[in-house]
Amino acid sequence: MTQLQNFHRVFRNETKGYWVKVLPTRQQVDALVEAQRAVREQLSEDLSAHYDVSPKYRVQGSWAYGTCNQPAQVGQEMDLDYGVYLPAKVFSQQKSSQEAKQYFETAKKSLEKVCSKNGWTIITDNPNCLRFKGFMPNAHMDIPLYAVPDDMFDELEQNHGLLLEKSLRTDEHYAMDALTANLFDSVSFSESKLIDLSSIEMIHMAKSDGEWKASDCEKVRKWFQDECMKYPNGGLQLRSVVRYLKGWRDHHWKSGGPTSILLMIIATKCYQYIAGRDDQALIYVAQKLPSMLESDIFEPNIDGHQDENFNKSTPAQRKENAGKAKDLLSRLLSAAQSSTSQLTIDCLIVDFGQRIPNAPELVNKEISEDPYKTIKEIPASRVVAPAVIESQSGG
Repeated sequence: MTQLQNFHRVFRNETKGYWVKVLPTRQQVDALVEAQRAVREQLSEDLSAHYDVSPKYRVQGSWAYGTCNQPAQVGQEMDLDYGVYLPAKVFSQQKSSQEAKQYFETAKKSLEKVCSKNGWTIITDNPNCLRFKGFMPNAHMDIPLYAVPDDMFDELEQNHGLLLEKSLRTDEHYAMDALTANLFDSVSFSESKLIDLSSIEMIHMAKSDGEWKASDCEKVRKWFQDECMKYPNGGLQLRSVVRYLKGWRDHHWKSGGPTSILLMIIATKCYQYIAGRDDQALIYVAQKLPSMLESDIFEPNIDGHQDENFNKSTPAQRKENAGKAKDLLSRLLSAAQSSTSQLTIDCLIVDFGQRIPNAPELVNKEISEDPYKTIKEIPASRVVAPAVIESQSGG
């Protein structure tokens, strides 16, 4: 018989759990949506005047995956990728360098109008996209510019929605309570609209230097959505584990650390669904995280990326990343085996910061004849004593 600490509710409590704390707020979502609207209106006006067709728009990146977190430290920013699409018919068949530059310049001038009107700042040092900030603290929006085949453009469904977890009441208590649920106008993961993969290789992104770069921005999204839909609640627990890993990363690295897409791929590869136990699911992934962060990472199920190594860290960075992942694993195991609920909380605060609620009442003791599989598989020498820190107000 083994006594273990169940800290699922530390992450999942409906009002003060870590999951709630890392989610973007209603005010942040409103600010992003309003910035989208302003940019969309001006770009539509100016691009329509120049190309005689109204562009279409699609949200990309973490807001499309449903894994965007609030920043953990000052200087970190939420990133919204908002793609602009025009049909190939407005360009020559060869898509010249001059046409790419003109597309970029027209959009830049349009965005400058919006920024000037609203007191925002435009940033143009990235040849792949336009960026602006200032519409809210700790956030920026990237605007990549695409050309797509005419028939695909005609059928392209616009996607302006910012994907957050849809509130669902289940026996596993994954849902937010009704009050919190009303903070978000979200769509379920299964409702998000995808581009037909057969056409993705024909999408090209216009760069400021005149290059037309083949883009498959939707392929990772399609892969992750397919993976999530293998599990209950549209993969809510898997997406939550990705959030937890990103939150851990952001707490320990002000910049740098494992990339978001790398953490997402590793989490997906290592994940095991454990009903009603985000703590166990996180430990299960964390058990494999150190070795994965030291290794080359390939994902053959991402169409067109079968040979891409997603772990682009240098050897020194891999060693650092893996070392911190080992510390994460040790403290998670210590949290599970701590003698008191407060020590469990203290371990979690060290690795996730002040957004972990200092609320020992959210920790439950359990007597089990079948302890965590992960704990049984990890040598005892890798379990360190809990970090003891002063109790801190929070929650």
